[in-house]
Amino acid sequence: MDIMKDTDPDVLKATFMNFFLNANIIGWPKQEENRKKYNCNIPWAILLDPTSACNLHCKGCWAAEYGHTSSLSYDDLTRIITQGKELGTYMYLYTGGEPTMRRKDLMRICRENPDCAFLSFTNGTLIDDSFADEIREVGNFYPAFSIEGYEEENDFRRGAGTFQKCTAAMKRLKDRGVPFGASLCY
Repeated sequence: MDIMKDTDPDVLKATFMNFFLNANIIGWPKQEENRKKYNCNIPWAILLDPTSACNLHCKGCWAAEYGHTSSLSYDDLTRIITQGKELGTYMYLYTGGEPTMRRKDLMRICRENPDCAFLSFTNGTLIDDSFADEIREVGNFYPAFSIEGYEEENDFRRGAGTFQKCTAAMKRLKDRGVPFGASLCY
């Protein structure tokens, strides 16, 4: 009931349309048709890394080992999404690096593909008030905050102050009626 009551009405509509209608009811038959046509698996969701760049240096993070200079071009990102939609895939998951370092491109992609849902794993530290407003405005971008638990554990791995920045970003989104998730590491 909280989801129905506390979620921004436009975001709620986009969530319903994209997660349930497009990604499942419309997408699944299209995927099945293409599975038969191409004799291969068509994914329900596509996972991609817009960038390996990150604003943090977390202990044990695999992204740090690959450097911070690799990024998919905007054209490559849109080509993947265009081809995915042709096959019936309307759900996209961003990892990285820190995907929100590509804020401008990601928000543009959300605007250009209002029929898709975009979930982004994020440390949350770059989601300020204006970014939270933009996330609400596009309606189809869903952060999943990577957090280790409480402040001491989180800041040990991610750096001093990151827990407070992450939970502040969560509050910004909650105050705007934007749903989000969490990605917890054991």
